[in-house]
Formats: sequence, C-alpha cells, structure tokens
Amino acid sequence: MKRFIIWTQAKRLFYLFSEALKELILSYNFECITVYKFVNLQRFELREDDIIIIIGIQFFKLVPELNNFLKNYRKIVYSTEPLCCKNRLKDTVNYFENIHDKNTIIWEYSKYNIEYLKRYDIKNYFIPFGYYKMYENRIKKNKKKSLRY
Repeated sequence: MKRFIIWTQAKRLFYLFSEALKELILSYNFECITVYKFVNLQRFELREDDIIIIIGIQFFKLVPELNNFLKNYRKIVYSTEPLCCKNRLKDTVNYFENIHDKNTIIWEYSKYNIEYLKRYDIKNYFIPFGYYKMYENRIKKNKKKSLRY
C-alpha cells in the first residue's frame, strides 16, 4: 500500500493544512503520516516507495540538507510562496530549478504562480488552499477571546 509522509518545518503555520491533507489522503484508504521538523524526518524510518509531501518550498533554503536527504524519494512539493512579490520571486524560482527532477511534482496554491512557472517549463498542478471542516473547531476554540483593534 502506498504511504504518504507529510512533512513541514513549520508546524504552527501549516498544522491545520497538514492535518486536513492527511484526512483527505486517509479517506482514499492510503496510509498517511505527518512529521514535523527536519530532525524528526531524519529519525523517521522512510520506505523506498514512500511519497513525501513537503509543505513549503522555502524550507529547501532554510534546511539545506533536505534536498540531498530526499533525493531518492518521490516528492510532492507544495509551494506556499507568492511569486508576485519581488523579494521572494528570485529565491523561489531557484528552489524550483534546484529540486525539479523526475521524482518531483510541484503543487501550487495560486493560479498566478501556475502561469508564471510556465515560463520556466516547470510542470506544476493547481491545488488551492481552501476551507476545511476541521477549521470550525479552531474557530470555536478562539471565539471566546475578545478581538481588539
């Protein structure tokens, strides 16, 4: 059975998205595990046929050894960086060029990014962020806090 490993370095930032994605994958009867932080991924026993979903292309810069560590695995890299901002554009395009190989698929959250990456002949798929049922629980928990401007 295929096994998906969802990994991100930023648990607080991408926790709800990671868990919603995991829930979706499990609904298709695949095995799916979330792993947070690179040190935990290094300790995790990866199988040769695992598919690693990396949430956040920027972590290839922040965790330089990530690309080499995962070079022999099939990867889905979910880009969460906007390509319309000059300060992120150069680095993000460099990440794509450095990690793009036959074992890597790029998921994009933005239609603008999809069109932009066509210039570089980087194959990618539109997988938008969206509403997830599990967000309701988070909203209910935080509703008791007062909002101040």
